[in-house]
Amino acid sequence: MYGNLPGWIISVLIVIATVAGLAWIERRSRPTPPDDFGQNPAHVAPLELPEPPPAAVGSPSPGASPEALQSMIQQVQRRRDALEAFAKAGTITDLPGIEPILQALTSAASADANGIFLPFAQEWISYDEPKPTLEALELAGNVAVRAALLSRHSDPDFAASTFRATFRLGQQLFRDRLTCQQLELGLRFMAESVAGLKRLAQDSGDAAALDQLASFDAQRLALVRNRVVPMASRIRTLDGRMVSANAGNVLRWARDRSAERVWRIESILALGRLRYFAGPTGTLGDQRQANRTLDALENDPDPLIALAARRARSLTIDQYRRLR
Repeated sequence: MYGNLPGWIISVLIVIATVAGLAWIERRSRPTPPDDFGQNPAHVAPLELPEPPPAAVGSPSPGASPEALQSMIQQVQRRRDALEAFAKAGTITDLPGIEPILQALTSAASADANGIFLPFAQEWISYDEPKPTLEALELAGNVAVRAALLSRHSDPDFAASTFRATFRLGQQLFRDRLTCQQLELGLRFMAESVAGLKRLAQDSGDAAALDQLASFDAQRLALVRNRVVPMASRIRTLDGRMVSANAGNVLRWARDRSAERVWRIESILALGRLRYFAGPTGTLGDQRQANRTLDALENDPDPLIALAARRARSLTIDQYRRLR
């Protein structure tokens, strides 16, 4: 009645296997869709902090020049070993030796400066490590914070002015944020400076300044916890499972012209990595879409977005394998 039963069974199994295989191929050829987190525009909305209190920034200044900033960086790079030693274990007797660096930092930092770090975009928007100018800025800030802490009791006015200069440097880094490294360094400098200024306010009994600084710092901390960490952990990861889970998200964020620019830039750099590794559950469609997206963004009207796309498109497999 049923003819060759084994033959029918084999035929059915072949059909099932064929359909399953075609379904697998079709799924692998589709890009991963963004998840609920990735589709929420609030997560990529522009990052904002309130205006800092006068206790943090001091008197308004006319603005820093790129020349002053470059001069400071060069001074730091020339004295790197000595400054690193001071930042780790310097004492109050070492302060005169680092005074030129602190003066250069005060000159370079300004609460009113915008776009002062744009000349470093070629270095910072890249996969290269280390980034010498960013390292120099970090070292300058570390030196300033230690100098201010050391002089807290002996010269509180000097300590306050040094903390404020460091805060302004952090504020500049935050304002110009080209990459997550720059953003995080700026937020750290603001956090460390405010912590020091709060101690000085406590020492002097300035309750009003203490309240203003505490209010600002609470909002900074909320921004870090609620906005920066959740995004950075999804975009900058090299963990395979996280790469797969966020493939659709970074594809969406890279193209979103309304998104915070630092997240667009970081998402574009993530697409460069995605071209070579989509994680255990990522798809060939993710990698193909990454290539297509980067091709389109190389001509983006925002030159920083276009730069990020060119960097991502030119990442080689050997460079990718050296990433950490």
